[in-house]
Amino acid sequence: MRGWFGKYRIEDPRPIAADAPYTFYLPSENELLSVAPGDLVKIIFESIPPSPQWDAERMWVIVTKVEGEELTGTLDNEPADIPQLKAGDIVQFQRWHIIDIDLHRHRQGVERGRQLAATDRRARGQRFPA
Repeated sequence: MRGWFGKYRIEDPRPIAADAPYTFYLPSENELLSVAPGDLVKIIFESIPPSPQWDAERMWVIVTKVEGEELTGTLDNEPADIPQLKAGDIVQFQRWHIIDIDLHRHRQGVERGRQLAATDRRARGQRFPA
């Protein structure tokens, strides 16, 4: 029944971090502001009604769109016990929902973005810095 009628919400991690500042770390403001399409971020999903096993699941999302503080992404995990969500679903969230950023994948995304921009400039015949 939960899969048919259930919902989910994205949990605000800031109260958790305030309650456990030595064990629950959040990305810095600069890291959050640098999140762009292609980046991989982790957010907390809570099932409504609650799951009999877990209160929430932490899952990765590939960012596809950024409009100020509003972000859209594609769920990159298969939820263990949130039947109303599946890998590939589109989710919308705020920057402050992010609890982790995959820095390795983030760096790859930044480098790929630079490559695409350089290719685009070459196609338009523009010069660019080395």
